[in-house]
Amino acid sequence: DSNGKLGLGPASVPKPTSIHTHPAVQVSSDPNVHAISVTCSPSNTCVVLNDGTAKCWGANTGGQCGQGSTNTYFWSPPAAPINLGNGAVVRKIALSSTNACALLYDNRVKCWGWRSWLSPDYTGKSPLEMGDNLEAIDFGVGYTVTDVYPLGEYSMCFYFATQQNAKCIGSDTALTRSTVEFTKSPSQ
Repeated sequence: DSNGKLGLGPASVPKPTSIHTHPAVQVSSDPNVHAISVTCSPSNTCVVLNDGTAKCWGANTGGQCGQGSTNTYFWSPPAAPINLGNGAVVRKIALSSTNACALLYDNRVKCWGWRSWLSPDYTGKSPLEMGDNLEAIDFGVGYTVTDVYPLGEYSMCFYFATQQNAKCIGSDTALTRSTVEFTKSPSQ
């Protein structure tokens, strides 16, 4: 676990060799707050908590842990949840190796980390880039995002139920810094 994604401390700390001896990762000091979903990438772990917040840990080279920090790694879940702004309630986290996106209950999407497909390329490395300063992605009039998921190492896909299509944006080799739109055919 050279990136800290297990949440068990720095790489120098001995890790369990069996799932039977693997300790539970404490995601909150509040005994009433617990994870309701978990997502992982090759270098990170994120959880959505039952209080509507989220936390990420592991590699942070692009700010993908969302802590407004230039720390290279977060070896365990941070004390503070990701600041996505006033009233933001997290429904789902999608996580690639270098960025993360939160789908909020109001169907807005906020992404942070290395996002070559948005400007600026990096967000989340300063507290001033998070919270209400982290803008939701504008997909255009009438587009309501109902799902978000990673595609490869540097890309994300967004599903729009109202249009029954998905848009994938990113810079993986397959996408070469482009936007790809997938539309459900009338026969499906």
